[in-house]
Amino acid sequence: MRPRQWLLLLFFLCTPSTAHAGEQQLVRQISLFTAITGTLSMLVLASLVMTALALYASSFYPSHVERIRQAQRQHPFACFSLGLINICGMTLVTAWATRAAGGAAKIPSFALIAMVLIGLMSKGLDVGHRTLAASGYTPKTIWSFIAGIPVVLTLSALPLVGWFLFWPYFVAAGFGGALLSFFVRSPTATESGMLNHPLDDSSSVDA
Repeated sequence: MRPRQWLLLLFFLCTPSTAHAGEQQLVRQISLFTAITGTLSMLVLASLVMTALALYASSFYPSHVERIRQAQRQHPFACFSLGLINICGMTLVTAWATRAAGGAAKIPSFALIAMVLIGLMSKGLDVGHRTLAASGYTPKTIWSFIAGIPVVLTLSALPLVGWFLFWPYFVAAGFGGALLSFFVRSPTATESGMLNHPLDDSSSVDA
């Protein structure tokens, strides 16, 4: 039996109400079920890949990762403006290169994809840090990534409001924070104490 036939059978068994539904309604429900499961699978996969990249960055460049978070916390509007200008500029360059240069458009296309990934991971760090701090936990770098990246990706995947509001804001603010981090002072030992042991969660909850 083919995978699609297994999926149809599984959905039919889990949805008894479709037993008397029309064939077109069943197909629509199957399509919706497939779209939802596919979206969830992509979110999980993207979260794992981006968290792995974030783990690499926080392990080898802990001080710079903290400066990215500091930049977003101290200069949110500047981060968003700087990121938006650069993202829009690279989008225009990619569109022009696609029409004029053909194969050479791969370079700005890869650069644009890298900017989006950096933006989402950077914003995931900020969101995760704020979430853990609000929950009473001591935010460690990697746990901030783990907590924040799935939230950022889930909100970005929401129909309409996620596509046209959350996703552009996260990408622009996050990438702007990554750029602005080069001009933000290095965090002191007190501010960046969580960077000494990015995987250590020994201090969990403040009673």
